Amino acid sequence: MQRLSARALMTNLPFVNVLADDFAILDTDGVLMANLEASIAVCLYDAVFEPGALLHLKAMPDKSLDTELTDVVLAADLLLLEQVFDALQATAPRAQYWQAKILTHCPPEEIALASVVETVASFAADWLTEKGVQVVDRQILDGRRARLQFRPQMGQLRTAPVHD
Repeated sequence: MQRLSARALMTNLPFVNVLADDFAILDTDGVLMANLEASIAVCLYDAVFEPGALLHLKAMPDKSLDTELTDVVLAADLLLLEQVFDALQATAPRAQYWQAKILTHCPPEEIALASVVETVASFAADWLTEKGVQVVDRQILDGRRARLQFRPQMGQLRTAPVHD
């Protein structure tokens, strides 16, 4: 994984911000971005064709809830995974070399959420593998919030800490 530099941020490519519990698909060259905080980023792309997607999942739908992972949370995540993958396949019907990179983030002060974040990431990785997607990278980001930039056309993934 590469770190962002000021030069990396200065590009002529279009940028698309992806909020939590949402996804975006690019069918041309561009950069998908997300701020990760107690969340999971699933970056999907084809190794040959240009389209790609970023799915940004929150670890828990509501921080006020108990940190117990429920079937309802996993069902909602599964629905988003299915939607993004179906839409991505429709965008590139000839693509057959699907790959994924999964990043997880859990703030150090939220230790109780760490197992939830890891479980959701493992669930996503297992589902993707069953669909024939090769998970080529899986990382855990430590510390404060992180800013992610994903360029599907090149399979490039960069992160940088977000300073308050």
